Amino acid sequence: MSYDLNFYRRLPAESWEEAFEANEDPDRAGGRPPAEVWSRMVARATEILGDVAVDDAEQYLELSHDPTGIQLSCWSDFAAITVPYWYTGAEASAVMQRVYALARAVEQETGLEGYDPQLNQPLADLAYSKAELAAQTFDFVTHEMDAYLRKPGTHPDT
Repeated sequence: MSYDLNFYRRLPAESWEEAFEANEDPDRAGGRPPAEVWSRMVARATEILGDVAVDDAEQYLELSHDPTGIQLSCWSDFAAITVPYWYTGAEASAVMQRVYALARAVEQETGLEGYDPQLNQPLADLAYSKAELAAQTFDFVTHEMDAYLRKPGTHPDT
């Protein structure tokens, strides 16, 4: 399980719902981002996260930061940032501040618009100041998973 941020290329006057649906259209996805855009993204990610590993997949490009588990995957008209629910409290807030900084860079470098499905809001509406709110989701998921795993018969070892 991971906390996800998604980025879409919205057409003028296109609603978020229309952008979500359009993302399902394989003709719109359009392959990998331009090399110069990706190069700038890797540089920005390195500034924000530190050393990152880059994966040059056939249909998309991806970078990952092993210490935090943050991953960024980019296509020409869609991108996604994921971070595993490994964190709670202040540590979750610190990681999410880095995630939101990376999200801002994705929007600036790609022209894509970000959306936080956990908070059900566009990133622009969140004004990139909601790391604390996002971190609360980590605490909630951790608590729920803990409760689930404590139920008899739900753990693989029981």
